[in-house]
Amino acid sequence: MMALCLLEVVPAILLIMFYLGIPLLFLVNVNQLLMFGGLAALTKGLPRNSIPIIIFAMTLIVISLVKAYSLAGAENYDFRFEAVFPYYFSLVMPALMFISVYSLGNLDAADVLAELRWFSKWFLILISPAVLTYVVLNLTGRISYFGFGVNFHYAAPYFMNRVGVVGSVAVLILLSGKRSTLVNFVFQYGLFMLGKSRRSPITILLILLAIIASVLIAWDSLEFLLRRFTRMIQAYSEADLSNGLLGLSDSYESIVLFGGRLEEVVGVVDYFTRHPGDIWFGSPPGANYVWRVELSDLEIVKSFAHLTWLGYAFRFGVIPLAALLSYFLYKLVTGWDSQNPLWLVFVGTLVSATFGGNLFYSPVAWTMIALYMRYGKAISAELRRGREADRAIGGPNAGVQ
Repeated sequence: MMALCLLEVVPAILLIMFYLGIPLLFLVNVNQLLMFGGLAALTKGLPRNSIPIIIFAMTLIVISLVKAYSLAGAENYDFRFEAVFPYYFSLVMPALMFISVYSLGNLDAADVLAELRWFSKWFLILISPAVLTYVVLNLTGRISYFGFGVNFHYAAPYFMNRVGVVGSVAVLILLSGKRSTLVNFVFQYGLFMLGKSRRSPITILLILLAIIASVLIAWDSLEFLLRRFTRMIQAYSEADLSNGLLGLSDSYESIVLFGGRLEEVVGVVDYFTRHPGDIWFGSPPGANYVWRVELSDLEIVKSFAHLTWLGYAFRFGVIPLAALLSYFLYKLVTGWDSQNPLWLVFVGTLVSATFGGNLFYSPVAWTMIALYMRYGKAISAELRRGREADRAIGGPNAGVQ
């Protein structure tokens, strides 16, 4: 299962090839389907504790069929047949990932943690050369776009006790120029350090002071790498918010601040304005909203949004979305353990979904969520036992390795 998840590095390689004029980006979808098929094939039966997830997915499928049957006038919905498959894939795929993970049974938490550490190690080993290649091509002008997204949140939490690895990942993210990746990484590391400070306040204070000093010393270089953030600050200061945030849509400031995502919000709001009844349980399968950026003479129809929760509201409605988010928040709070790397991966996956659309299509994202739901508490207990045993023999505190 973890070996299949390593195929997550393939899209980064295909993106670099696309920037270099090698048009193989369509293989990203093939790669996702390959991971999905492989992970689903590992299912060892229908576990009882996965039944609630199955019922939830089947309920949404039944509702979608009712919505599709009621779609008497397709011309009123901007219907596109090619949007039907992604709609059902984003329902069926998560359920099958849960079934696959839950069918693993009561594995020993130490073994699961060892496999996750193996995945994180090889993920960083495989993705780092790709990021460095992008950086070199960007700095030499072969690639003009500054922003190379990598899902470091799947791997970074397993190395947060290793300052050298944390620093290396931070440098890679800064060099890649992806804002959402940096925000997610800082959020995960901040939670880890916050939990760590309760046990080693002096050590954590010294580490924070060292980080601040490093930032001040290297500020000239960091200012160049963080130029997208400085442009955001400038754009926000110059933005005309007299008509509210949505009124900023389709402006230069909106593109700098949100990269087209605000226009997606406007498109979905406009859709629900025209079809108010769909807001509760979503649009019919195959329906689209209009994404319009007149500043770039761009107008296309879309059936998803980069802001996952907005896209879920569009596809499945605010009632299923509220149920899903309530479940996620419940599991987040009840399993709170910032020293558990899998808990941090779960947090990072949810934060990433706020900025990007991973949950629509990524089997890896849902595999990580399912692994946390199934083994999160057991891994927390295993780590606590390790720390207690370490303290009993007078060794250093055991933590996230």
